[in-house]
Formats: sequence, C-alpha cells, structure tokens
Amino acid sequence: MTKVGGIVVFHDLWMRALILIRSYIKKNRKDFIEIKVGSSNMCAFQRIDKDSRDGMAFKEFYNLQGYLKYHVNRLSWERKTIIGRSIFKLKTIIKRF
Repeated sequence: MTKVGGIVVFHDLWMRALILIRSYIKKNRKDFIEIKVGSSNMCAFQRIDKDSRDGMAFKEFYNLQGYLKYHVNRLSWERKTIIGRSIFKLKTIIKRF
C-alpha cells in the first residue's frame, strides 16, 4: 500500500508483466499519475489521492498493439531465429539515427 504522496518505481519495462502493470495503472488508477524518470527501462507513479473506486471498477488495458509489440521485441531479444536476428539488426540500425 502506498500513502498519498508516495512513489512506486518499476524497473525492467521490457518484461511483459511490467508492461501490463503500467498499462493497468494508467487505465484504472486515477489516484496515481505517471512521473518522468531518466530511463526508458523504468517508470514511476506517484499516488495523488485516495482510491475512490468501487469494487467493480475496471477498464480494459490489454490490446492487440501491446501484444504484437511485445512479441516482435521478444523475437529480437532472443535472436534464435532468422526473423529475430533480422529484427535485432534493424532495431540496431534505427537506434543510430
């Protein structure tokens, strides 16, 4: 439990579980705001209010775009297939620009 004013930080945003947690908080928790951090591999949320949701409050946070993005990135991380190695090379070239 985080008190009002408290901050929660997540590291290793390449992990599917953390991508989903971040998405869930952004869609379902109006009592938290996302704060900028100095790394693309981290995110942080600050609690700005008490949780006023009822027990049935829920907004869908999972979508096809997130699913595809994760699996394309996963191929490039593992680099076990020709497609994975090709995606990794392409991402490396793009990062140079």
